[in-house]
Amino acid sequence: MSDYIQGHINLFGAWEPNFTPQQVHARSSGTSLVGDLIEAVMEFKLENLSLQAIERFAEVSPVELYLPIVPDEQKLVDRLLRPLKSAKRLYSLGEFLATIALSGLVGESLAMLVYRMQKPALHGQSIAADQEKQLFGRDFDSLDQSRRIEILRCFGFINDGQKQLFSDIRGIRNKYLHLWDVNTTQVQVDAKKCFLSAMRLFKEISGLASNDGGQLVMNPYFLKYLKDQETKSG
Repeated sequence: MSDYIQGHINLFGAWEPNFTPQQVHARSSGTSLVGDLIEAVMEFKLENLSLQAIERFAEVSPVELYLPIVPDEQKLVDRLLRPLKSAKRLYSLGEFLATIALSGLVGESLAMLVYRMQKPALHGQSIAADQEKQLFGRDFDSLDQSRRIEILRCFGFINDGQKQLFSDIRGIRNKYLHLWDVNTTQVQVDAKKCFLSAMRLFKEISGLASNDGGQLVMNPYFLKYLKDQETKSG
């Protein structure tokens, strides 16, 4: 693998906590960078966004979940990065059911990513597709999400906190997308929780962060996954 990783910078935008949504919406002095980032994520000019949309953008941009850079690997882009960006845009625009649906997709994709990153072994060899069917009843990707989560926790690939985040996303998604009689009065609260849980899981699983020297660091298993993908595509 080459000694660099191609990435996207500020893909999800960021929020500067020293500014209020009202200041950003009014293009007050010093807010131009935040405004530019919002425009890049939302794909709208700031003047075409309502104050409420900017307020919702700020709600789903907590500093602790900020990711300055994410890898540009095709599967990650298709299954995680684009859906996460779209979910954030749609939440900001008030499309809460769409946010929940996309966050649910991300939750399922993250479970499959963890499985690929960790590569569970049987007798010292990575489990093959036919062995997955013998062990789990079907291949891992075809399992129900609840079963995937239990398997990942059983292997120790995720901790209890991450299992809960996965379960929260799954529960919210199933409630709104699979039930007829559902109380929608809390849909915005649930959409926010669903999106932030997906973002937190992605950040924890990938381990993406910047160290004190400004270098990008990540989970070694995530880096190995990226290396494997580059080898396959090369």
